[in-house]
Amino acid sequence: MKRAAGILNGLSNVTGYISAGLIIAMMCLMLYEVFMRYVVNRPPALADEISAYMLVMLAYIGVAYAWREGVHIRVSTLVERLPRKPANILRSITLFLALIFTIALSVASYTLVTRGFETGIRSSSSLRVLLAWIQLSIVIGYCLLCIMIAADIVKAFAEIKAGRRIELTPEEAVTKGGG
Repeated sequence: MKRAAGILNGLSNVTGYISAGLIIAMMCLMLYEVFMRYVVNRPPALADEISAYMLVMLAYIGVAYAWREGVHIRVSTLVERLPRKPANILRSITLFLALIFTIALSVASYTLVTRGFETGIRSSSSLRVLLAWIQLSIVIGYCLLCIMIAADIVKAFAEIKAGRRIELTPEEAVTKGGG
């Protein structure tokens, strides 16, 4: 179990590094585009398109890292005020719903990518990029997110079995040194 958690954390870190690299590359490309446009007066034609592809890849590859780091937006006010058992039940339900939704998104994005490869849809710019390669990052991101959510479900059931709260309230986190 600990080895699987270590592999998942490593995988999550890799996606975080990829996302960070894409942010840096996108920033450099945009700086180049601004310099060429306003200083040299010769804007590169493809900088916007490449940046848009990087943004799509960044958003979807980084989604698993964001889940692991707990930075997705969520409203936890109700769960924090509930006693342990109802809070655990509610959190378990939300984890299962998140997994079902993410599986549906994974299947839909896989269908999108396979159709893209079958039809050979390309961008309309001079790059003529096969869009399925860019869209593949959506499938990868959602599949990684499914794995992260499934791991959290396993972790949640281990916490429930041990008689603990799945997630600590802010007060509990402070008293236990977690926040």
